[in-house]
Amino acid sequence: IELSRTTSCRVESVHATGCLDGIVVNRSSQAVVSACESSANASDGVQLSRSVASSLADNSCHDNASHGIDVNR
Repeated sequence: IELSRTTSCRVESVHATGCLDGIVVNRSSQAVVSACESSANASDGVQLSRSVASSLADNSCHDNASHGIDVNR
Protein backbone atom coordinates (compact mmCIF):
# COMPACT_ATOMS: atom_id res chain seq x y z
CA ILE A 1 0.00 0.00 0.00
CA GLU A 2 1.49 3.35 -0.95
CA LEU A 3 0.20 6.85 -0.31
CA SER A 4 2.17 9.50 -2.18
CA ARG A 5 1.51 13.25 -2.21
CA THR A 6 -1.81 12.90 -0.38
CA THR A 7 -3.58 15.06 2.19
CA SER A 8 -5.74 13.80 5.06
CA CYS A 9 -5.72 10.12 4.09
CA ARG A 10 -6.20 7.22 6.50
CA VAL A 11 -5.07 3.60 6.37
CA GLU A 12 -6.82 1.57 9.07
CA SER A 13 -7.08 -2.11 9.97
CA VAL A 14 -4.99 -3.35 7.05
CA HIS A 15 -2.72 -6.43 7.06
CA ALA A 16 0.17 -5.98 4.61
CA THR A 17 2.32 -9.07 4.14
CA GLY A 18 4.76 -10.40 1.54
CA CYS A 19 5.40 -7.03 -0.16
CA LEU A 20 8.58 -5.05 -0.77
CA ASP A 21 7.48 -2.47 1.83
CA GLY A 22 4.21 -3.12 3.66
CA ILE A 23 2.74 0.39 3.99
CA VAL A 24 4.44 3.49 2.57
CA VAL A 25 3.45 7.11 3.21
CA ASN A 26 5.59 9.45 1.10
CA ARG A 27 5.45 13.24 0.69
CA SER A 28 2.04 13.44 2.33
CA SER A 29 0.44 15.59 4.99
CA GLN A 30 -2.01 14.71 7.75
CA ALA A 31 -1.88 10.99 6.91
CA VAL A 32 -2.83 8.46 9.59
CA VAL A 33 -1.83 4.79 9.67
CA SER A 34 -3.54 3.01 12.57
CA ALA A 35 -4.49 -0.45 13.78
CA CYS A 36 -2.55 -2.10 10.95
CA GLU A 37 -0.34 -5.18 10.90
CA SER A 38 2.67 -5.39 8.61
CA SER A 39 4.73 -8.59 8.51
CA ALA A 40 7.03 -10.72 6.35
CA ASN A 41 7.85 -7.89 3.94
CA ALA A 42 11.13 -7.80 1.98
CA SER A 43 12.09 -4.40 3.43
CA ASP A 44 10.18 -2.19 5.90
CA GLY A 45 6.88 -2.91 7.61
CA VAL A 46 5.79 0.76 7.58
CA GLN A 47 7.75 3.57 5.95
CA LEU A 48 6.92 7.22 6.66
CA SER A 49 9.07 9.60 4.65
CA ARG A 50 9.06 13.30 3.78
CA SER A 51 5.61 13.70 5.32
CA VAL A 52 4.33 16.39 7.70
CA ALA A 53 1.70 16.31 10.44
CA SER A 54 1.25 12.56 9.90
CA SER A 55 0.93 9.85 12.55
CA LEU A 56 1.31 6.15 13.21
CA ALA A 57 -0.70 4.58 16.05
CA ASP A 58 -1.48 1.10 17.39
CA ASN A 59 0.30 -0.75 14.58
CA SER A 60 2.00 -4.15 14.81
CA CYS A 61 5.11 -4.63 12.67
CA HIS A 62 7.07 -7.87 12.88
CA ASP A 63 9.24 -10.29 10.90
CA ASN A 64 10.14 -7.71 8.23
CA ALA A 65 13.57 -7.99 6.60
CA SER A 66 14.66 -4.42 7.39
CA HIS A 67 12.86 -2.09 9.82
CA GLY A 68 9.52 -2.59 11.49
CA ILE A 69 8.84 1.15 11.20
CA ASP A 70 11.15 3.47 9.26
CA VAL A 71 10.61 7.23 9.71
CA ASN A 72 12.80 9.63 7.76
CA ARG A 73 12.72 13.18 6.50
